Amino acid sequence: MDGRIMISLRRTVNDRFPILVAVLVVLALFGGWAAYAAYAAEETHGSTEFEHGATVQVPNPAFPNGTDLTDRSTYFATVAPELDGEFAYTYETDQTDEVVVETEVTAVTRVVPDEDDEHEEFWSQTQTLQEDERTVDSGETERVDFTVDVAQEKDRIDEYEWMLGEAPGDPEILVMVETIVVDADDGNSELATDQDEMRIILEDDVYTVEAEEPGGLAAFFPPGLLTTIQFLVSSGLLIASLAALVLVGIARQQGVLIPPERERETAEFEHERKVFDEWISQGRISDEQLDGSGVETATLRDLVDVAIDSDRRVVEDPERSSFYVLDGAAHYKFAPPQERADEGSAPPEQDIDDEGETSDEGETSNE
Repeated sequence: MDGRIMISLRRTVNDRFPILVAVLVVLALFGGWAAYAAYAAEETHGSTEFEHGATVQVPNPAFPNGTDLTDRSTYFATVAPELDGEFAYTYETDQTDEVVVETEVTAVTRVVPDEDDEHEEFWSQTQTLQEDERTVDSGETERVDFTVDVAQEKDRIDEYEWMLGEAPGDPEILVMVETIVVDADDGNSELATDQDEMRIILEDDVYTVEAEEPGGLAAFFPPGLLTTIQFLVSSGLLIASLAALVLVGIARQQGVLIPPERERETAEFEHERKVFDEWISQGRISDEQLDGSGVETATLRDLVDVAIDSDRRVVEDPERSSFYVLDGAAHYKFAPPQERADEGSAPPEQDIDDEGETSDEGETSNE
């Protein structure tokens, strides 16, 4: 990653340190709360399922009278006019041993428009098929039976169309099951609600049944998997937030978040060296070429500006570890931060006089 980007990030973290700490504390608290909630949560899941069939009531050459046809996609209304259905509901929880399951089954006979039509339905008629309330053990499956008189509903549709006119849509019977689970030991507090549908599509002398697949989270996830995932993710968020708090705290205390001036200058130089590479050529500058007056620029960018203004190129001398622009008798120089640091740390030169005395600025003697 670019050194300037790292320095910018460190500065941002240092300048926004209180805000960052506050965010990390909030994330840690949220992760801890969510992890505890997942750990302490009571394991609860439910599932639903439709089953259906019809009994042959009219003698015919295909099926003996009294034959039970089960779980077919299509039934013949002329020989099996009534559809028998069963709705199975299972609710399992660790909160209580017994639950009260209230179930209501209704049938909505209606004419629905084609897919391109914006209307939801042209008309509808609702009737209750079954109501049930019973106490079952947690995990026990409650089964509710109901019967739809398909032939009677077809007659109802013919009657409505005779009175209202034929609507440009498809007739169907929508079986809707609403289930409410309550805890009788806790003042009938509601534990769960569910609504399921089974569609009966009417077509001349046959009807097609489209039932929902077994529903509920338990049909897709093993019991406890969701809680385990929530606990792991929440714990990870808690640990990561606390670790980040510790790291940024140590970094700030040790001054890592405030980049030294030399490091900043070095990163800036490396960036400018890449940006202005097309203006720079490598070469060797002789001492004679540096005899004239010289000017040292503060940055490589400034030196490139001089080269552009004077229609010259920047020459990088690897032996001198510096960059130059030669303009007649004058020359312009830029020394990278590392080179300037090395020059600044060099020991002062010492002079030796004719009597063997050495001096540092003329003050020391060998006496």
